[in-house]
Amino acid sequence: MATEKRLSARRKHTLKSCMLVVANNLLEAESQVKATEREKFLAEKCPPLDVPYSREELMELCKKLHQQINISEEERYCTEFKLNMVLDE
Repeated sequence: MATEKRLSARRKHTLKSCMLVVANNLLEAESQVKATEREKFLAEKCPPLDVPYSREELMELCKKLHQQINISEEERYCTEFKLNMVLDE
């Protein structure tokens, strides 16, 4: 009968601690990468907003933003429709 070497409680605890430290470091690195990607995406898709001072400029900005919202909503619904078609097939 082969004898199995059993790890002591201290050794198990040390190994678990090391694994948790490595996992925590990996999670932090991943969250930093995601934050960087998010900032890059937002910088590309959402340019800095210049707030107008007059009412007319503000109304024009609102109209422009409303048009952009409509376009993104149409894209979302189109994508959702295509996805549902693929899922139904």
